[in-house]
Amino acid sequence: MELARLTASGRMTLPKAIRKAAGLRGGETLTFAVEGDRVIVRKATPDDETWREALSATLSEWTSPEDATRRGLEHGLQQGLQQGLKEGGQAVMLRLAWNLLDLGVLTDEQIARATELTLEEVRALRAAQ
Repeated sequence: MELARLTASGRMTLPKAIRKAAGLRGGETLTFAVEGDRVIVRKATPDDETWREALSATLSEWTSPEDATRRGLEHGLQQGLQQGLKEGGQAVMLRLAWNLLDLGVLTDEQIARATELTLEEVRALRAAQ
């Protein structure tokens, strides 16, 4: 039998021998059940209703206005970066098409296929030369 002291704030440390015997590690969620004068402690599983409730209670910190704002900013920055890369890639393809047109070796269809520009875009570039 192992002993542990309950603090005034209701905290206790499970003895190392108990943690080892039960295969418990720091950070794991536990369930408690009271049967008469006994308290039964076991590792929580996703099937435990109390586990889901405890997890839900800890998620409230992620739904604070500050966190929602931060996530919104991160999402906006990510979208902006993707749009910038897309537009930058488009500019590179336009320059490439312009250079290929200057060489005068490929057809408009071949240039469109090589640069992923539309045939109309390639024809507009040729007309602008």
